[in-house]
Amino acid sequence: MRPALHLRTWIAGAAALVAVAANGCGGDSAYCDSECSSSGGASGDGGRAAGSGAGNLGGSAGAPGDGGRDATGGATVVSGGASGDGGVAAGGTGNAGDAGNAGDAGSGGCRGADCLPAVCGDDILNRAAGEECDDGNQNNADACTSACHIARCGDHIVRTSGAMPEACDDGGETLACNANCTLARCGDGVFNATAGEACDDGNKSNSDECTNACKLHRCGDGFVWRVSEGQPGGEACDDAGDSTTCDANCTPAECGDGYTNHQAAEECDDAGESAHCTLSCSASRCGDGITNVTAGEACDVLGESATCDSDCTRPQCGDGHINAAAGEQCDPPTAGSCDANCKQL
Repeated sequence: MRPALHLRTWIAGAAALVAVAANGCGGDSAYCDSECSSSGGASGDGGRAAGSGAGNLGGSAGAPGDGGRDATGGATVVSGGASGDGGVAAGGTGNAGDAGNAGDAGSGGCRGADCLPAVCGDDILNRAAGEECDDGNQNNADACTSACHIARCGDHIVRTSGAMPEACDDGGETLACNANCTLARCGDGVFNATAGEACDDGNKSNSDECTNACKLHRCGDGFVWRVSEGQPGGEACDDAGDSTTCDANCTPAECGDGYTNHQAAEECDDAGESAHCTLSCSASRCGDGITNVTAGEACDVLGESATCDSDCTRPQCGDGHINAAAGEQCDPPTAGSCDANCKQL
């Protein structure tokens, strides 16, 4: 092919591309949908070189060049050049025919009504225009909103149809709506602090860490928290306060546990004997019949006996305490009236 023909072909193709660009075609844009497609196109190649068949003696002329064709493969726009003259001598070479001119560029632009501006709701997805979807309707309750965004929980639009319908959508957690777009309800297994829940384990057991009122279990709520064997936590009892069988700290009422439970008839509980409390959890006092060594008592027999004075000390002549049960008649010994054995003279 001759250099001039290459140049003409390149110029014709470039002219066609300019024509297409001027009419806005070439795929999605923020202003035009991809349905705007060119009905024309780049021009065809210029005619190829004319035949250069060698003539026989007095041979025939070379074959004519092909004509240029339009971009869509249509009919020849310009016919090829005329055939070259035949050779005049044996073995001579015929002259090449002139190359055909390039075909005219097809007209660019759009196919009539198909060339539409990019509009949400036209049922044509145009990502360049910011559309995530386009189902061609103005229904906000389906999977594609009327703003051409994919419906999602938290967008303030209640989706009532499709594979994942919503019961509510307040754009986040509210008093009436959970963050996952379900109605807020204690026991639904969705923790909603705005609705006043401290927990929500989705079950009907009051014996675990979360009660049926969606409150964290605590000693004194009247529910016995039970855990699996070997697990930390749990309560032995819970009567919502002291009772004859349960302390307010949710342990069994027991004298000596260090907790004074008046409902269980305890006056004191020092977890053992003290100067103020006996081993039987009563206030320590001389004469109660309970010997409290820690309180300084040597004995306590609910009064005076042969072995115990009424002041909870051992009987001894000379202690100043007359213990008749111990055989004393007087005390202390006094010259002229009471001998050394506490007998009257």
